[in-house]
Parts: sequence; C-alpha cells; structure tokens
Amino acid sequence: MSITDKTALSNNVSQNVRITLSSYSSKAVDTAAIDLVSAAKKVGAIVVGAIPMPNFIMSYSVVNKSPHRMTKSKDEMMTVMHRRLIILLEANAKMVDSLSDINIPPGVGVVIKVE
Repeated sequence: MSITDKTALSNNVSQNVRITLSSYSSKAVDTAAIDLVSAAKKVGAIVVGAIPMPNFIMSYSVVNKSPHRMTKSKDEMMTVMHRRLIILLEANAKMVDSLSDINIPPGVGVVIKVE
C-alpha cells in the first residue's frame, strides 16, 4: 500500500478497499481469499466477494525440430493466471492494518487499492 493510500485512510473517513488476488494455482488463490474474507468479517467490515475474475491465459508454441524439415512438429504450452476480487465497503485504517497480518500462501500476488 502506498503512502497516499495510508494518509487517505488515516483520516477517520470510511472508504472502499479493493483487494485483488492472483496466482497460477487456483487452490492457493481460494485459500487466501477465504482467509482474507474471514479475517475481514472478524474485524467488522462489510465484505463483498470473493468474486472470481476471468482467467488470464497465455499459450506458447515452440518448434521442436528444424523449421525447414518438419514444420508441423511443435510443442504447445499454456499458463493460466487465476484471479479473485474482494471489496471491503466502508473500511477504515484499523481494518486494513489488521488484514496486513494475515499469512498468505506463497505464489499469491496481492494488490490493495483504496477508492
């Protein structure tokens, strides 16, 4: 979270907070989302989500052999990025600070935006 986000929340003004989770493993994203939602509800936040977002799919084709001799010989690989969105309505600084203490599985990216 940037300095401007913390100063915006440091005033006792309630704002919406959007938390985006992303990972190559769907199980890791789901466990992180469940942990964040349960911790936010314990603090007393109004939680919307975890909303599944569209998967980001990247596919690659690699030529195995000489391109002149066997042009149809290719390997195809694919990576899928799974994402979830959690929205905290009327969140204050204490709620966001309590969420920063949660253990998130390795490989899960977390982006917090204050609106």
